[in-house]
Amino acid sequence: MPLFLLTAWFSVGYNHPDEHFQILEYCNYKLGFSAAKDLPWEFATRCRTSVQPFLAFCLCKAMLALGIFRPLWAAFLLRLIAALLSWWVTVRLIAKLLPGFATETGRKFFVACSLFLWFVPYLAVRFSAENLSASLFLLAVSFILDFESPDGRKKIWMPLLVGCLLGFVFFVRVQMAFAMIGLGIWMLFIKRFKLSVWLLMIAGAVVAVIPSVMADHWMYGEWLFTPYLYFKTNLINHVAEKWGVFPWYYYIVMYVQMAIPPISIVLPVLFLWGVRKRITDVFSLITVVFLLGHFMIGHKEMRFLYPVSFAFTYVAATGLDAWLADHSLKPLYKGFAKILVGFNLVILSVRTFMPAQEAMLYFNFLYRYAGSHPTTMVHRGRTPYGLSVLQANFYRHPDLQLISSGTCWADFDTALNSAPRDRDLLFLSRQIKPEPEIAGYKLKKLYCIYPDWLLRFNIGDWEERSNIWTVYQVIR
Repeated sequence: MPLFLLTAWFSVGYNHPDEHFQILEYCNYKLGFSAAKDLPWEFATRCRTSVQPFLAFCLCKAMLALGIFRPLWAAFLLRLIAALLSWWVTVRLIAKLLPGFATETGRKFFVACSLFLWFVPYLAVRFSAENLSASLFLLAVSFILDFESPDGRKKIWMPLLVGCLLGFVFFVRVQMAFAMIGLGIWMLFIKRFKLSVWLLMIAGAVVAVIPSVMADHWMYGEWLFTPYLYFKTNLINHVAEKWGVFPWYYYIVMYVQMAIPPISIVLPVLFLWGVRKRITDVFSLITVVFLLGHFMIGHKEMRFLYPVSFAFTYVAATGLDAWLADHSLKPLYKGFAKILVGFNLVILSVRTFMPAQEAMLYFNFLYRYAGSHPTTMVHRGRTPYGLSVLQANFYRHPDLQLISSGTCWADFDTALNSAPRDRDLLFLSRQIKPEPEIAGYKLKKLYCIYPDWLLRFNIGDWEERSNIWTVYQVIR
């Protein structure tokens, strides 16, 4: 757990813009701090669920009522909730699945991959649709595994709870339907659950639909079914394909690159061996069907596969376990395994303490500064809050005034002179040294995420080649 908590604290920002703009900006709109015109295009099509924005809204409203609201703190608390849920579900599944391993090395590998693989804590703390849907889905699977015990069959509430969880999963991320199909195949043809279990699960799913639809009505002001609108917009109308169409093997190539070799090469090999040995395992079917479904969809992004990261590593661990059951681990393999462990620990350490988005730290400083000083910020071109092609209004203080000088430095004096004299005047430089046109003014450095002692070591002029933001006060 400490590793997940540390990552939740340091990993400020988002992994993908949707994690921010589809949740926190929707929340900010309902809080009344931003306009609908600043929201992503999905808002106009009504194709995004409002379950997560509603949860974020409730948290922010509570913090505002208590007088402790800070955007960065609110985002941290959401990451903390995601981290605790993910950790609890993972540990719960480890306890259930560990007895099924035949070798001690297989068991250790499974635990290590489930909790300490370099990208696991980073993905586990994301308050994203991919992560929340994965946690709820895995929690549902953990309860389904209890159905096989004598006590599990007697508890009517368990299938109801499973159905409710799966209902929320479907609303949070429609693509999880592929994982549900794999789960359904296992339940129907491998375990042959009774009709009564299926009916109770369906009833539970209906229960989940009601608050989900109400959340969408709260957001959009009309009754609608967002999963259908999402399917219609992205698959029937092919809107998602505007962001690129890729061949079926795209995910294989990207995984090898992004999961970082040699880890990204070893795990798929072990996964294929695990599928070969245990094709009827619930996680094998879930992962295979999920991957095949995504291979068939034209628009592909690596984050789409994040929800099956636990299932993938579990099947890979069963592959290693099956191989070790028939073969002894030779010294050569032991040496290679130690190299992999050391390599993973290095990347894990870096990923744990690195911010996901450095800009959020600057936004936090500006929010605190504007909260205690009447502040005007002059900027060139698009605003400093322009991330991707949208505005990150969630992190902007309502009293922070922005003045654009356009893209021409000749207009910069005009912009400065138009700023009210009774407010502090700030300028956000995109580099460690202010641009020549502003360097002639009297400046006071206020904030940079890099400490002064580090900036003294400008070996090879790395600072000039880096995009290091710095906040200056312009003294008039």
